Amino acid sequence: MRAGAPRVLVVGLVGHAAGMLLCGALARLGGVPIALTTLALTPVTLFGWLLNPALSGRLLELAPTASTDALAVNGSIGQLGAAGAGVLGGLLLARTHPAMLGFTGAALQLVALALLGAGRTAHTPPTTDPRRLP
Repeated sequence: MRAGAPRVLVVGLVGHAAGMLLCGALARLGGVPIALTTLALTPVTLFGWLLNPALSGRLLELAPTASTDALAVNGSIGQLGAAGAGVLGGLLLARTHPAMLGFTGAALQLVALALLGAGRTAHTPPTTDPRRLP
């Protein structure tokens, strides 16, 4: 069964946000054994790696005639995001508690989920089915 890129993106973003929240909570507790911290990072890693193929698939669905350009821009934006995450992470570590890394990461995943939902409604093709017309 094919889940489709939008569903995989939702699962990936929610799973990644949950993992980030867990990491933030463990950091807030302090004194957590490294094995537990490593275990908490597992969903962050797994769901994080789930996102890129699904995002690429979604871009190919949205821009089939400009797929090379869409994927190239996406790669560049991804690099910009990684650089921005490093800057934001450094600022958070310098000014707040390390737990804020996890909490901020989770919040950003939820923002991405909201943007995904907004994008899905913006790109829904109009229906020609007379049973679904207003």
